[in-house]
Amino acid sequence: IYVEIEPVKHLKIRGQMSMDVYNFTRYSFSDYDGSVFNYTAGDMSVATNGNSVGSYEEREVFNNNYINEINVNYNNSFGKHNVDLVFNGSDQQYNAKYKGASTQWMQSKLEYMRRIGGEPKYLSTGSDMSNSALEGLMGRVSYNYNTTYYLDVTVRHDGSTRFSKEKRWGTFPSVSGAWRISKEQFMQSFKFINDLKIRVGYGQLGNQEVRDMAYLSPIDNRPIFAWGTDPSRIGMGNKYVGATVYSLANANLQWEKTSTKNIGIDATMLDNRLSMSLEYYNKLTDGILQTVTLPPSLGLIQSPVDNIASVRNSGIELSLNYSDNIGELKYSIGANLSTVKNVVETTSGHIPIGSIEEGYSMNYIKGYKVGGIFQTQAEVDAWKAKNSDDTYQAAKVAPGDFYYLDQRSAPTKPNTFYKDSLDNKINSYDQVYLGKTIPGYYYGINLNLEYKNFDLSAQMTGVGDVQRVNSVKQTLYNVGTTNANMSVDVLNAWTTQNKSTTLPRAINGDPAGNYRFSDRFVESGAYLRMSNVQLGYTLPVQVYNLLHNSISNCRIYAGASNLFTITKYSGYDPENDSYPTPKTMFLGLTVRF
Repeated sequence: IYVEIEPVKHLKIRGQMSMDVYNFTRYSFSDYDGSVFNYTAGDMSVATNGNSVGSYEEREVFNNNYINEINVNYNNSFGKHNVDLVFNGSDQQYNAKYKGASTQWMQSKLEYMRRIGGEPKYLSTGSDMSNSALEGLMGRVSYNYNTTYYLDVTVRHDGSTRFSKEKRWGTFPSVSGAWRISKEQFMQSFKFINDLKIRVGYGQLGNQEVRDMAYLSPIDNRPIFAWGTDPSRIGMGNKYVGATVYSLANANLQWEKTSTKNIGIDATMLDNRLSMSLEYYNKLTDGILQTVTLPPSLGLIQSPVDNIASVRNSGIELSLNYSDNIGELKYSIGANLSTVKNVVETTSGHIPIGSIEEGYSMNYIKGYKVGGIFQTQAEVDAWKAKNSDDTYQAAKVAPGDFYYLDQRSAPTKPNTFYKDSLDNKINSYDQVYLGKTIPGYYYGINLNLEYKNFDLSAQMTGVGDVQRVNSVKQTLYNVGTTNANMSVDVLNAWTTQNKSTTLPRAINGDPAGNYRFSDRFVESGAYLRMSNVQLGYTLPVQVYNLLHNSISNCRIYAGASNLFTITKYSGYDPENDSYPTPKTMFLGLTVRF
């Protein structure tokens, strides 16, 4: 619901309230007789010594989201001066509650007899709740002179209960300017330019997407412990319910901030037939919010959250579109290109976090590098004389096994994590950069043709400068440790008669660690895909006249999605092996009456 008033000309004030209320109730009965037809279920009645006919559960979930907002806008022009002022204030309150109870003690299958009860040892109850709030203030001043010079200044001030009181508020400014050069007098002689604008900007945004109250130490009151003696439970003691801290507090948790600088140029030329946009951007995301994996020895149930890293993305974005006609043939063609240079600049404490490491691309691929395959016993003996491998069962290593490259050695200085010098030992320190998972560039091409009543459209998309793990090869080449189905390629594995240089020998148990993760499973993920193509025909107006204009438009079309993909990747799909993009053919008819 909202109210909008205009107390004076050019000034509008709008107040708005909204709510999203979601309540869910579930009643669930499981008939133990049903386990007869489920070979993985077993005999469900065993849990109650055969004294129950089923289990029953009641669950209630309540979600309430309330948003209050006020917006004040003043927009006016004074001659060639144009001003737009905006103020916005918002308040969002969210709360949720969960209640659940179940019992394995059911004496009747009748629906009207189902209720929570019975022997206490078969009962289970629980409840949970969460609350969060987000408040924000925003002010913006926009000014342009004669639609030639533009200036925008914006400031946001946001507060979130997901951070402690000392870190709750964040201020995020932005400023941008533009100059429409084509309106200047000195540009009037360039008749082929219809519009030309240069723009620059700087802006900052905040991200608070982290679990509620991650800055506190959560306490779990479910642990059970035994103390003393209980005559009825010899050797078991008295049972009590305790409490435990199951995560670590991080009072310094704060807003993730993304600062972006950009400069660009927009132009239309040749009587608006050609349009172009070119932009350079430089974006720094500081204090990335992410859960941190800690050693299991700490005894934590829930991983803590931290501002783990600062990451910079930079590159260009280019788009070009041209449209024209040749007689009755109308056509347009467009292309776009985006480049991305992704680098982790800092990590918390300068400590690598898995594949998040200073100087590398975010979430890069890390593993061993294959040196080759032993072809003779002499090669095996010579390598063993100089090197060792923590993964090898040394006595069982033989011709046909991989050997791996020595890349690094263990650190010897405090606050370092490896040395670049070699130590002739193959271990976890020799797992190095194998490729990046973020494409270096994205591109697309689109084409549209119209000739009389026919139309044709096609779109192609692609990415480049990216590597990916071939999970298909990992699974179907793993002859040493699994009895599952294999790729026919493994028929070409190394043997004394077939001394392969790419596939190791097939031996049970994999004593040489041939199937450890290495660069043999990493391939280029670049591709060019025909994303969509469609051919259509629209019936001429004469047909509608014959039908007394009972229909006003009828179009028949056929097409395909993901028609083909050009790639060197040998898995199922360069985007996703688990869920390959399907090829789709379609026919359609659109009629307007």
